[in-house]
Amino acid sequence: MAFVRLLALPRRLFPLFFALLLVAVVRFFAFSLVPICALLVSFQDISDVKVCVPVTTRLHSRRTRRKRHGLSSISLRRELKLSRVEVAVKDLPKPTEGVFSNTMAYVRWGDGPKTLLVIPGGPGNGPPSGGQVRMMMSRSLRPLLEDGYSLWMVARRRGMPPGYTIEDMAADYADLIEVEFDGSVDLVVGISYGGAVGQYLAANHSDRFDHIALVGCAYTFSDDGRRLDLDFASALSEGERSKAGRLMADAMLAHSRWRWAAPVLGTLIGLIPSPTHDRFTSDVMVEAEAEMALDARPVVSRIPGPVLLVGGDKDFYVPVPLIEETAQLIPDCTLVVYAGKGHAGAITNRRLAPDILEHIGNNPRAVR
Repeated sequence: MAFVRLLALPRRLFPLFFALLLVAVVRFFAFSLVPICALLVSFQDISDVKVCVPVTTRLHSRRTRRKRHGLSSISLRRELKLSRVEVAVKDLPKPTEGVFSNTMAYVRWGDGPKTLLVIPGGPGNGPPSGGQVRMMMSRSLRPLLEDGYSLWMVARRRGMPPGYTIEDMAADYADLIEVEFDGSVDLVVGISYGGAVGQYLAANHSDRFDHIALVGCAYTFSDDGRRLDLDFASALSEGERSKAGRLMADAMLAHSRWRWAAPVLGTLIGLIPSPTHDRFTSDVMVEAEAEMALDARPVVSRIPGPVLLVGGDKDFYVPVPLIEETAQLIPDCTLVVYAGKGHAGAITNRRLAPDILEHIGNNPRAVR
């Protein structure tokens, strides 16, 4: 019936109708698709395995959960579905955005007495978006806000010269902490590319924080992952956002039940505007080239304090042998691997914040 009514419209109104329809679709995807994609790639398995160094294992299966809670199979699935979809973003404090004097952009949540510095992934140092980033990170980091942390997500500085290394980026964060955070923060969480930066921060500037968690990273990334990031950065630097979106969606959904939708989702993600700056096209290539040269094996062995290292056993960028080797190289490392989780699934896992808080409880004060 709707199609018949559409045919009844005057021909001259067709362009206006389709323009309004396009605006509605873009608005829907801008506010819904990115968080939906983040949730899809993270909901690949409801069980997880915790592996520590020294190795201990704790497995929660579907069967034991049903027995413990006295739920039928149908009611359990309904409960899990509701808990997965419920992100409760509306209860989060309103984020504030800004740019420090050294050109490093930030988003801040909360005003707790403890300071959490989040180093985001890459390649790319666009300003963190208060809407999209909050939607994606609220599942994994919100409990830290509730524990009294104020969360600062800070992008890398703008205008990095060619040849700038990940070690140089870590020095920028150390200087930022010195100038803007009175010389020290309580907790650093490095996410993906930000975890690689965090390794150098931990080795060279351990006096700048009390505790550190590195998520979705290792002393390097897989060859395929680094090549993907280089292609992704090249597409962004050339203004081909849809191509960049397709490249990333293909990789992130490769082990998901939603992998069939990757081409369409990637194209649509590429159409969603995202904040950049006037040096972004060169900075994204600097970051990608620094990633290609990344080999932090000599560096991680110099980290003096305890480190929490987190990943997924289906991570395209950080396969299990790579993250296990990294954990063995770090003198005091606790390794947590989430079963059935890929790169995004580990980063957005609901267990991440509890595991970080447990690590802090087991190591009350890092050695500086």
